[in-house]
Amino acid sequence: MISNVKIPLGQYESIITENESTIFIGTSIRVDKVSNEITFTENTNISDVKILRGRIGNIPILSLKITSARSIQPTDVGWILEVDSATNIDLTINENSLEKDGDITHIDQINSGKGVLVAGVGVTLQYKSGHLLSTDGQYTRVSIQRINSNIYRIISN
Repeated sequence: MISNVKIPLGQYESIITENESTIFIGTSIRVDKVSNEITFTENTNISDVKILRGRIGNIPILSLKITSARSIQPTDVGWILEVDSATNIDLTINENSLEKDGDITHIDQINSGKGVLVAGVGVTLQYKSGHLLSTDGQYTRVSIQRINSNIYRIISN
């Protein structure tokens, strides 16, 4: 369930209305707080979609293509990070890479290069013995969940 959602909308803030089960953004975007579904009307304005880039709460809205090594960042919460490279790409998880306990981000492998998770200094990665700390082939996903500031759980398929 979505709760205490804050979306930095700037000039669009005045177009948000909310009732017990739904958040409406203008006339073209509807967020159902019970099912966590986001719907767009046929008249959706592209400028309305841009203001939603990323997430509402932990619901992934759009994906971000990753083509070179980088660290996981607090702004990645709820995103699907698509590793799109012919070679493996290191994704470093540092202390406070994700902001709050329970925050999740997803890593998808789109090309032949794997998304390889690397523990930063002082970070512990929890994962099932025998499972990889990387994606496992094209169109596979690995999820990262923050347990606390320096412990992250890796969920893989």
